[in-house]
Amino acid sequence: MNPKEFWGTKKPVLAVDIDGTICKDGSFPRYGEAEPLLEEIERLRELAEHYFIVLWSARYEADRAITEAWLHRWQVPFSHLLLGKLPFDAFVDANSYKFPTEIKESSK
Repeated sequence: MNPKEFWGTKKPVLAVDIDGTICKDGSFPRYGEAEPLLEEIERLRELAEHYFIVLWSARYEADRAITEAWLHRWQVPFSHLLLGKLPFDAFVDANSYKFPTEIKESSK
């Protein structure tokens, strides 16, 4: 299915991670105290004029309220918030803007 049709928007859909992308990584379990990455948030504000923003995080559903409060406090634009990532060790996507230069073996 076309992402625009799935989300019911005419804008292109942009998925953005939270931790390490718009706030410094390592805030678990104190998500409400996460340090914002202000330049990245400002860039996301610019992109929100042209994109339907879906924030997607590995955070637990139980962390939704504190996550949404943090997003609103820092005026992070988003159309939808998805919590809980797929159970993979690595994820490679044809539409990604980043591609790992190396995928490490998790065990031998």
